[in-house]
Amino acid sequence: MTNTDALLATDMDGTIIPLDAGSAWEDDVAEFRGAVEAHEELHVAYVTGRDFQLALQGIADHDLPEPDLLVCDVGTSVFRRGGREYHMDQEYARQMAIALGPLEAGMIRRHLAAVTGLAPQPEDCQTPFKVSFYIDADLNHPSVLTATRQRLETLEGSAQLVYSVSPQNGMGLVDVLPAGVTKGYSLRFLHELAGIKSHRTVYAGDSGNDLAAFLAGFRSVIVGNAPDDLKEEVRRKGAEEGLAEMLYFSRRPYAGGVLEGCRHFGIL
Repeated sequence: MTNTDALLATDMDGTIIPLDAGSAWEDDVAEFRGAVEAHEELHVAYVTGRDFQLALQGIADHDLPEPDLLVCDVGTSVFRRGGREYHMDQEYARQMAIALGPLEAGMIRRHLAAVTGLAPQPEDCQTPFKVSFYIDADLNHPSVLTATRQRLETLEGSAQLVYSVSPQNGMGLVDVLPAGVTKGYSLRFLHELAGIKSHRTVYAGDSGNDLAAFLAGFRSVIVGNAPDDLKEEVRRKGAEEGLAEMLYFSRRPYAGGVLEGCRHFGIL
């Protein structure tokens, strides 16, 4: 790697991919794509909760720049591009297995089947290191989550619960992951894998599940459409941890905001 090489790691949905349709957002994606393609020294990684195939579909649907690296399945899998194909990074998979300890995905699914209100997601949403469930929108989500955590604590091993809500239908989305695995964890792995200098590594995101990456010690872009309460939390925690100068709050939303932040940090 040279001193001019840079790494942009960005969330997909709600960050580089707009949540609402519109020609203005498509123009922003086209502008972003053109800027990336004009800078061969920029390495791109997408960090997403999507599985591998859905990530590829999102790239194709929105004509995004082809990434060098893909982090999928809520940070539990890493894929590296070689030519036109992607290959799972076996070292990262080894780290996931160590983090999970003696637990296995099938064991977790069987153990949590007794939790009322917790429904398993389809088989294609499950991986060896991510066990995923739904909570119906009409149910009391905090109550179901409490029961799930209590049940999970009776298992030996190291697992954590990650919860979010679908903006489309209010359905609760619950993932059981190896303990300590966050977007911040995967970002540090990407940084080491790419061999890019820390001050040339930038992360972009829009939601609460990007918080650990924003505070991972690299330069970060919080796009304009991020919720105000998240922006305030990032500002507060960034100041507490001495990272304030490494945070950039874009005025523009989505891809335009990512581009704005990249230009601010001088990697585009």
